[in-house]
Amino acid sequence: MERSELKKLLSRYSSGRATEAERERLINWYQNASDKDADEFLEHLGGVIDGMDNSELLRLEDRLLTKEIKDDFNSSKTKSINTLPLMKVAAVMVIFLVSTFVFFQYFQEQNNNIQEYRTKVGEIKEIILPDQSKVILNSVSVLRFPEKFVTDSREVALEGEAFFDVERDETRPFTVHTENGIKVSVLGTSFNINDYSNGEQVEVAVSSGKVAVGKGRRLFGKITKGQQITYDKITEEFYQSNVAHVDSWIDGKIVFSQHTLKEVSNILNRIFKKQLVLKEGVDQGLFIKGSFDKNQGIEGIVDILCILHGLEYENRENKIIIKNKSKDQLK
Repeated sequence: MERSELKKLLSRYSSGRATEAERERLINWYQNASDKDADEFLEHLGGVIDGMDNSELLRLEDRLLTKEIKDDFNSSKTKSINTLPLMKVAAVMVIFLVSTFVFFQYFQEQNNNIQEYRTKVGEIKEIILPDQSKVILNSVSVLRFPEKFVTDSREVALEGEAFFDVERDETRPFTVHTENGIKVSVLGTSFNINDYSNGEQVEVAVSSGKVAVGKGRRLFGKITKGQQITYDKITEEFYQSNVAHVDSWIDGKIVFSQHTLKEVSNILNRIFKKQLVLKEGVDQGLFIKGSFDKNQGIEGIVDILCILHGLEYENRENKIIIKNKSKDQLK
């Protein structure tokens, strides 16, 4: 399919003007696409999105986020097993490219240089933004923002986790965009965002003030001090809860609240240079709950986790391997 034709179909679909025949054609194309065609389509997406204006981009993202594409496929009599995974990948790619395009277009329109800060494993960095707002960037994270904020808004991008203490300015809303399309908007408050690429959820928790959380044009809700919104990347559902530990990681606290063992492994591997490995056969979905201190070291934390959950570990020079106990040990 030619790029111009693909753009036309996506544009008509995003605006709700696509006919049944056009929708069926798009679906059939996905069903019959070879691996090469699929790869080319994903490459074309960047060019397609570059050629759309902001209104087209927002409409397309909005329709993808409301799962209309998924509904079209579920209702199609011609769907195949391979169609849905491809469509999901395409939808995720579109959403990611749309949010990235809009964010960087914001900087380009203001002729602003993008400042970028990164942290390594175990590193925490404090950053002062152009408006004097303070950001504490957690390990293995990236923060991007313009050299100078414009007159009517303050926009930053986050990959990973950070605590924001935002200077109040009612004339310039402060917005954080994450790589998964989550948008957090405030006027002046303090809050924490956790959105790692290998995480299963996105968490936004408030320390003071009020925060609006959403994705695309979908508003999840507005939360205040001691409240948290959690978004599940897989189910695309969210829920609100109360939370006591908004920024405890800054003081070296490591809090697990119904995290899976896989999530615990990811968290510890961002904090400690000695990496944690889960051996084949270990239940990665095992729920872990508890509070630890960074000063205990990864060995001390793993030792307690293994005792509590009937596991064992092997401590090597540069990694720790968690494995199931042998049958003899279980007797």
